[in-house]
This record gives sequence, structure tokens and C-alpha cells, in this order.
Amino acid sequence: MIAPARTVAAEQAALLLGRLLIATLFLHEAAAKLGNYVGAAAYVRSVGMPDALLPAAIALELGCGLAIAIGIWTRPAALLLAGFCIVT
Repeated sequence: MIAPARTVAAEQAALLLGRLLIATLFLHEAAAKLGNYVGAAAYVRSVGMPDALLPAAIALELGCGLAIAIGIWTRPAALLLAGFCIVT
């Protein structure tokens, strides 16, 4: 059975909204780290991690967040971000 066009459009809109909401979380965090890099580096050091990992964390949040928002490589990006969340 073929779904009505309205159902397909609603599904696509819901997927876009979901991607944008998830991406916003990670893009916001990347922007916050960039906006207060010194404070973020101090926090990372305070929990026993080398602050040399901070640029990688920012790049991961920014890159994967943008990929999810745009809709490219969404599954690999989501898996990377899920792993990042588990580790952090």
C-alpha cells in the first residue's frame, strides 16, 4: 500500500525537526566551548583529562552536529555523538 503524500510530507517534516533538535544540542555546546575556550579547558583539566582533547571534542560536536542538521551521514554522525556522550 502506498502512503498518501500528506503522510510522507509529515514524516519528512518530523524527521527534519528531530534532526534539527538533536543537532542544536551539540552545536550549542561546541559554540559554548569556543566562546569560553579558557574556561572549558580549565574544566577539562579539573576532571583529569588533558586539555589537548578539547579541540577534538569541539570538532566532533561541530562536525557531527552540522552533518545531522544538514542530513548527510546522519547515522555515522549520530553513532559518533552517542559514543562521545557515553565516554563523557
